[in-house]
Amino acid sequence: MNNGTPAPGFELISDSHATKDLDRTSSYARSNAGAAEAASEIGSHEFGVIGFGVLGKALVAGYERNGHQPLIYDPNVPHFNEIHPALCQCLAIAIAVPTQPGPDGYDLREVKSALNLLARIGYRGVVVVVSTIGPRDVRTLEHFARQLYARYSIAVSPEFLTEANASADFYGQRVVYFGSVSTSTDDIELRRCLEACRGGGVQLRELSAEQCCLIKTHRNLALALKLTSANLAYLEAVENGLDAEQAQGIVDAVFDDPRLHSQAAYHTVGNSEGTMGFAGKCLEKDLAAKASGIADSVSKDLLAALLRFNQHARRHVISIPSCQS
Repeated sequence: MNNGTPAPGFELISDSHATKDLDRTSSYARSNAGAAEAASEIGSHEFGVIGFGVLGKALVAGYERNGHQPLIYDPNVPHFNEIHPALCQCLAIAIAVPTQPGPDGYDLREVKSALNLLARIGYRGVVVVVSTIGPRDVRTLEHFARQLYARYSIAVSPEFLTEANASADFYGQRVVYFGSVSTSTDDIELRRCLEACRGGGVQLRELSAEQCCLIKTHRNLALALKLTSANLAYLEAVENGLDAEQAQGIVDAVFDDPRLHSQAAYHTVGNSEGTMGFAGKCLEKDLAAKASGIADSVSKDLLAALLRFNQHARRHVISIPSCQS
């Protein structure tokens, strides 16, 4: 066991919001040494968190709100930059380090560093990767842990929070998706870890680890596309002489369409032709007209790319067995 010394080579990307959030949430401003003094025995620390940025703080806040004393490790944050000797005794440890875009998806160096650290201190419990990763990364991490001869098991459980309201979003998440990467994962301890940091009534939904990653990343993509659509509408309104208030009014009216909220036909893959993509005349016609008529060159390229993707989906992607008209 590593007795209070940071593992060599373990580095985390600094979170620019760390100082602000530490000041705002005084309950976090305690050291792991202080937590040890408050605990009557090592076994009182059931959970650990690696990474104390926006996500890590939300995890810790959830655990503390429910009466737990999680152990925290983040070499870039004062008071938490030493490994507590009881860390390897935790039932479950969440990895909440940042993952940045890399040349082939997500840069996994921080996650791998955390996994390496846990292998070196001889951790044998459940490791829950809460950091955002892609579906292909699941087996990459499994292979990496096998190379380390790690004795812990790995699971994935994505978060769905906003930076401005991270703690409230995390604690109030009603449906929590999780999936095991390792076949040896203790399901009882995993579920206990996921429930212990959230509010009452949470629903745990088990899927494959790859499915969890797809849900997380494509929810963010859907939000990005929705915001892109809003910005395109605003930009074209301004190009046509509307002021800022009128342009925002156009955006509000666009998203007041019930089809954008609840109608399954607009988020069910497949069309009347038995292919992917949308086959209706109006959608493709109006997208093509926008692509050719909008003045901004970047917007024009984006809309043209969306049109090409839809044509690709209709002509070259395998048909969907059950399709909507």
